[in-house]
Amino acid sequence: MSVADGGRLIFMRTLLRLKILGGAIPPNKIFHLGIGLKRGIGAEAIEDAVDRAFMAQGLSRRAIRDVSSIEQKQDEAGLLSFARAHDLHTNFYRAETLQSLPGTFAASAFVKKTVGTDNVCERAAVLSAQSSADWLLLRKTVGEGCTLALACCT
Repeated sequence: MSVADGGRLIFMRTLLRLKILGGAIPPNKIFHLGIGLKRGIGAEAIEDAVDRAFMAQGLSRRAIRDVSSIEQKQDEAGLLSFARAHDLHTNFYRAETLQSLPGTFAASAFVKKTVGTDNVCERAAVLSAQSSADWLLLRKTVGEGCTLALACCT
């Protein structure tokens, strides 16, 4: 990332926080939430992890546009329930598609062995945002049985 890109990202993060903390959420939701999770994780655990992560960053869940994960999780009741409760569109991607994204992501050999890609949450968020790893506002954050990441549109 160049100095100009780094400066732009810092400016964007600051602007987003000011808008969100001030309650001026843009009409188009701007965050893409990527989630990796263990089988059987309930909506409450996802809810708690999202709440903690967003509070730590001073962000509002009202700005989430969609939630994304790997296709093996498209039948997870907890994830689907969370998305429904917040009226969020869901995206599910093939492991090969996630793994093919260029960039630096928090890799896990265990995740790679289990589902076929070394990272689900960051890669799914970036793919959904149609951006790059440079636009991850929140990198991999570990919750109880799930991981979260947040990307912005470029």
